[in-house]
Amino acid sequence: MAESHDLDDLVAARKILKSSIEKSRNIAIAVDEIGTRLKETSHSLAYLQADIKDMACECAVYEIRGDVHRAIGPAAAVLKVLDLVYELKDSLDIAPRAAGLFVYLTNIKRLQDTLKLLADNCRLVILWLEDVMQFIKDNGVVADDWYFLRVSKLLKVLVELQGKGESYRQDGGVLASAFDNLENEYRSLLTHPTAYYTSIENSSFPAPVVQELQAIIEVLAANDRLDRCISIYAQFRIANARATLQALNVDYLDIQLSEIVSVQTVEGYIDQWDEHMEFAVRHLLKNEYRLCSEVYQKVGSDAWMNCFSKIATHCGFNNILNFGSRICKCKNEAIKLLKLLKIFATLDKLRLDFNELFGGKFCVEIRNQTRDLVKKVVDGACEIFGQLLVQVELQRASSPPPDGGVPRLVCFVMEYCNQLLEDENSSILVRVLEIYQAWNQVKSEDRLFSNEIHNIMTALEINLETWAKGYNDTALSCLFMMNNYWYLCNNIRGTKLGDLMGRLGCPNTNNPPSTTQHCT
Repeated sequence: MAESHDLDDLVAARKILKSSIEKSRNIAIAVDEIGTRLKETSHSLAYLQADIKDMACECAVYEIRGDVHRAIGPAAAVLKVLDLVYELKDSLDIAPRAAGLFVYLTNIKRLQDTLKLLADNCRLVILWLEDVMQFIKDNGVVADDWYFLRVSKLLKVLVELQGKGESYRQDGGVLASAFDNLENEYRSLLTHPTAYYTSIENSSFPAPVVQELQAIIEVLAANDRLDRCISIYAQFRIANARATLQALNVDYLDIQLSEIVSVQTVEGYIDQWDEHMEFAVRHLLKNEYRLCSEVYQKVGSDAWMNCFSKIATHCGFNNILNFGSRICKCKNEAIKLLKLLKIFATLDKLRLDFNELFGGKFCVEIRNQTRDLVKKVVDGACEIFGQLLVQVELQRASSPPPDGGVPRLVCFVMEYCNQLLEDENSSILVRVLEIYQAWNQVKSEDRLFSNEIHNIMTALEINLETWAKGYNDTALSCLFMMNNYWYLCNNIRGTKLGDLMGRLGCPNTNNPPSTTQHCT
């Protein structure tokens, strides 16, 4: 009975153990299923977290919608302006003459204004986008975020567009090339002013050409190319003026002179010099002066005066002034005084023209050169005039003519003094003496010129008396005095020298001495 009871317990324990194992298996299965669900839930949470983060970013971006909206208007304007920029850029690829010069000039100005408008609009958009960028950074957006990358790229593009105007102005840029085209057209107008027009007005340039030159200068001057305009214009006009002067046969201007050379070697050229000086000042340079003022009148007087000074300085006019200065270097002799008076008369009659043409601040070199020439002429003329009396007195020690004739000195002095007393010479010499006294602060002496001529004639009379005493033959001495007395009376009567010296006690001309007058 006891064994039967133990077997029952064992069977019962087996059933309990089997039941427990079955429950454990079921629990294990349930746990596996729960683990799978947890893993799926974990993945879902990660996606949810990312979605939530995106939603947070989108919510944050929503807060900058005002900045974005404010940038939309200027951004749209940037696109429209950019289209116009490219349209105008294409229009400048055509040559100015083919497009029509004034149309071309207008398109340049429009492109410049459009580029300025583009830069202004870009500046506004950049300001708003910089605020957006800062907001994105402040909200912890990483550098590879979609918003960050797009805004960064857009800012870079806008900065490049803002600087497009500057790139267009650089060498090889659209505007730089357009300005080069204008310079070429400018040269063409200067070189062939009648190429596009069939009629020429009373000017070196037809009126339409002047208008086109002015229009080109205005645009180039507004873009820092005025100096290049002046250089191009001056270069062409200098060549033109040089050719005009060379056509006058002015090779004599290159003749070199020195203190040992007599002015008589170039005496014939001095009259030519007078004509060429007057032509150069009153015609050639005055015409260039007028043209410069017409062509450059819209950019101010400094521009055209600067341009004119370049032309006047390099056209060969200074060679004319230099020739006058070289005349002043020649050997001091009586004939030179007359030539210096001729030069002074030329300069004096052109004095107002000189003041008009060379009075500006850009013509200092020519003014100084002219003043230097005037000073050399005045000083040289006064020096020679002051030596005339001395030279007459020095001849007193020489011997009289052996035949009792009229000495060459008497003939020369009579003729020379009469030349000095001619209206065209006397008025100039009086003026030269007055200028010399003023420059040297010498007390002005009335009738200095006439007194000096009187002194020269008095010295000549003393010479004659001295020479007469040099003859051992009394008859020959008397013949000498008679011949010279007769010569002086006949050659002084009715002249300005006679009026200056007063009536001399001349013998009756109806019964002149039979002795032949002659100069030896």
